[in-house]
Amino acid sequence: MRQVIIINNTMRIYMLAFISFFVSTSEYVIAGILDNIAQWSHISLAAAGQLITVFAVANAIGSPIINMATAQLDRRKLMILALWIVVLESVMTITLPGFGFLIVSRIVLAIGAGVFVIAAKTIAAKLVAPGKQAGAIGTVILGFSVALIVGVPIGRVVAAEFDWKFIFVGIGILSLLAVFTVYRMIPATEGEAAVPLL
Repeated sequence: MRQVIIINNTMRIYMLAFISFFVSTSEYVIAGILDNIAQWSHISLAAAGQLITVFAVANAIGSPIINMATAQLDRRKLMILALWIVVLESVMTITLPGFGFLIVSRIVLAIGAGVFVIAAKTIAAKLVAPGKQAGAIGTVILGFSVALIVGVPIGRVVAAEFDWKFIFVGIGILSLLAVFTVYRMIPATEGEAAVPLL
């Protein structure tokens, strides 16, 4: 019975790593398709680069605040909420016109992705036996790293063959499937006491 539990938890951690891969791809892929976006929105490449800056600032400021505010929330619920935010961002990116709305969608993604990152690592650490938390967290982080190495070039190829928004169609669909997968496969995990910023 214990062997079955270990296998299930190992599969759960790999699943979190895979979800981390495409959530992170939605973050990083923008760097590889800035020229497509600049052409679509009729702005300069430098102006389109502000999408990266806006994301970084929103992620750095918004994610810690949201995580602190939701510290006592069940980690599974928090991760599902974060994935719904990624789905929302994908829908906004695909459907709303203009560069201004794209800026807003990047802010939304920054918060959703940042919250997901922390929740996924927290859950991974709780799925394994004491002393193996570092390996579990490292596996989840691997998903983010692979997104930077593989996700961006794949996004570039997709943007060249199809419309750049097609990337976010795929990410939106995968994120929606991930919502139900997390609900079915990840056990409820209690939150922790909130840690003040100062």
